[in-house]
Amino acid sequence: MAVLNIKQSESLRGRALVIWLVITLSMLRIASWISTQIILIHAYGWKRVSREHLQMARWKPLLVVSNGEVLPTSPFVQYLIGVAIWIPSAILLLVLAFRLLPQPYQEAMNEGTKKGGAYAIWSILSVIFLFFALNMLPLKLALLCASILLAVLFLTARASLVADGET
Repeated sequence: MAVLNIKQSESLRGRALVIWLVITLSMLRIASWISTQIILIHAYGWKRVSREHLQMARWKPLLVVSNGEVLPTSPFVQYLIGVAIWIPSAILLLVLAFRLLPQPYQEAMNEGTKKGGAYAIWSILSVIFLFFALNMLPLKLALLCASILLAVLFLTARASLVADGET
């Protein structure tokens, strides 16, 4: 069990924060898309949705489809379906992701929650950028960016520890 200095702990917590954000926002986007598809398939059927490339044009105050029709289903139903998909899948992926991180990352996260630890400034700026990027980019591009970022974070996680003298 290695003792980390403050700068190392901030960097480790920063990486973990970015991983948390990427996973939760990506799963939110996926859950929203799936819930929309469920509502559309329920209303129009699989064949019509795929043939006409139907999508939701607006969610509030009513669900408006790209063909101009207004669905009688409440937007709250779409929200509930999305939340029912998002929360369990995000929690499952977060638990899996943090189990895959090296031990010093887990220790830094535990230390940060107990002592109100700080985060590296790069991680705060990354979180702000990712929040807007993952929510405003088209779904496929956002998920591609999120996948690349997660791969880079996980691949460099162990390398950063080796560079700092940890094993």
